[in-house]
Formats: sequence, structure tokens, C-alpha cells
Amino acid sequence: MTEQKNSNLNGSDFQKILADIVDVLHSKKAQDIKVLDLRKKSAFASYIIIATGTSTRQVFSLYQYVEKYFKEKSIYPHIEGTEASEWILLFAEDIVIHLFTPDMREFYQLDKIWHTGDNRLEFPITSPK
Repeated sequence: MTEQKNSNLNGSDFQKILADIVDVLHSKKAQDIKVLDLRKKSAFASYIIIATGTSTRQVFSLYQYVEKYFKEKSIYPHIEGTEASEWILLFAEDIVIHLFTPDMREFYQLDKIWHTGDNRLEFPITSPK
């Protein structure tokens, strides 16, 4: 396994955090959640999570729940985009989280830029539906 670039966490810690964030996003009705492994493709992050909210209000709410999760773990992410809430970015522990409205996700197409066919990770949803 390739080492994470900017974090003191080990691989199993990352897997737990990634799975937890997917659960948080799913429980708050985020759509089209994708987790991409960038360890062999990027110097700035090991993982990217991309998710869509149906409105700016929902995107902002998703951000608040993810930030709350991080703070409960004593992790304090760098955050951008909360003013407009069409695209909010959180960066913490070598994980970049992109929360988009549908229009912004389609416009920027980060899925196509970073997804190479072999780097998508799947996490079972454990939160109640």
C-alpha cells in the first residue's frame, strides 16, 4: 500500500474515516457519492470524495455534518466555498471532499478528471436509511 502524503494516519485509519464520511453523506441524502484513490496519481492528496446535494442549502448542510464529524475526531479541515455553497471543499488528513450542486458538478466534471477506471473505492453504507 502506498503511504499517505500529508497525514499521520495509517491505512486502516483512512479506511475508517472514508467509510464514516460516506455514511455521513449518505445519511444526509447526498447523491452520487464517489471515493477516488489518488495515492498513485497526485502529490496533494491521497483520496478525493465527491458528492452532490440537490440545492445550495443541502450542500451547506452536508458540509456542516462533515465538519462536525471531523471536529469530533479533533481534526480541523481547511474549508473553502461556504459563501456561495455551490461547491464547498474540505481538506483534512490528506482527504479532499468536494460537495457540489448538480450544475457545478456537471460543469467542473472532477469525476472525469480524476477517475481512471481503477481508482474508485466502494464502501458499504452502514447508516440507517
